[in-house]
Amino acid sequence: MAALSQRPDLDLLDGPDLLWVEPIAHDALIEFYGVRVAGSGKAEDLARSHGHIWCAAASGQDVRRDLARFESLLAKSGLDVHDLADANASVARELLAFTAQRFRRSPRGFADASIELDALGQRISGALARSVA
Repeated sequence: MAALSQRPDLDLLDGPDLLWVEPIAHDALIEFYGVRVAGSGKAEDLARSHGHIWCAAASGQDVRRDLARFESLLAKSGLDVHDLADANASVARELLAFTAQRFRRSPRGFADASIELDALGQRISGALARSVA
């Protein structure tokens, strides 16, 4: 399969241009943490920090700096690894819905984009799992 960055029909998914991931991730995470964490400031901080990890990973950047801040916030929140997995699943659902809408007339484009999003989710989940283990 050709690299996604070489497919003009998938320009939405080109390398560092994956900055569109962060606002979608942030919205999903605000909703997720808002329900689970007392105090809107704490939920906002967690969502922003977790969203930065999604954006850094999507852009191919090193996520270690973002992970350190997120670990600290997560430890203070009382949430556990299961909540973290649920938060990532929430983001993945939002990204998939966005991608499905974007590629609604191109099943091949949607399939390729879905594979790319799955790989992104696995990178993030792996980084977070190592971080909180």
